Amino acid sequence: GGSSTESGRVSTSSTSSRRSSGLSLLTPSSVTSPLTVVEFWAQGHNDPLTILFLLLALTAALRNRWSWAFGWWALAALTKFWPAILLPFFLLRQEQDRWVLRWKPALVSIPIAVAVSWPYLDGIWDVQELLRGFLGGWRNNDSLYGLLYALAGEDFERGTALAGGLLVAALAAVWWKRMPLVESVLWAVVLLLLLSANCFPWYLSWLLPFLAVYPNAALLLWTALVTLSYHVVIGYGALDVWRESPEFRLLEYVPVYGMLIGQFLVRRFGRARRGLGARMSGS
Repeated sequence: GGSSTESGRVSTSSTSSRRSSGLSLLTPSSVTSPLTVVEFWAQGHNDPLTILFLLLALTAALRNRWSWAFGWWALAALTKFWPAILLPFFLLRQEQDRWVLRWKPALVSIPIAVAVSWPYLDGIWDVQELLRGFLGGWRNNDSLYGLLYALAGEDFERGTALAGGLLVAALAAVWWKRMPLVESVLWAVVLLLLLSANCFPWYLSWLLPFLAVYPNAALLLWTALVTLSYHVVIGYGALDVWRESPEFRLLEYVPVYGMLIGQFLVRRFGRARRGLGARMSGS
């Protein structure tokens, strides 16, 4: 869509200033993206609440107000569980050649979690029943998970274990690269979606605020192509049959993965070429 494309046209100066403030990630181009309009304004998914709490957490973190950051992060994770994977990026970071473990401000999240969860404790104690709806053995619009599922002999539990292990390793690699906090969050969310067994279109809205300040053509394209996954609604509405078409999945993911791989190769060979040029000029 046009508005998604506009997110990638942020000028260099405005982009750099926005990266210094979390709430400024909530740009008009992310709020008025066609994906946002359809999924939130028309269908009413509650993900904007999670995104708001996460942006407040990032705003506080970028202003070194870490107690507030962990408080807002806790509310985000209590609204939708997925922000929990971001805890290591808030908790332990290298700053000015030294490691900083922020365990004291992180304690703020404990009473918040208890207070918010208290009315639901009876259900929370039965964790397996709680998670069954999310890990119930079904797939929808997945990409990398499909390959892991096949490697696991089409055993959902084994496939999920493989995906979980790979996600932990990939998140550790992103954390170790020591990117800026906002960029780390962007790629953590991307990895989560790529390895998820279910990737509904509104899940891509989690990326939109970050793409406004870290534009990426492949990911912006994904926010547009993910709507192809709605082809299942036709059969489901008419015949009550949920059946995905491999052709539509290929149309969605092949361009996205092709561009991501292309971007990686361009950066990799670009650095190698610059390094070779520097060595030749030095000699």
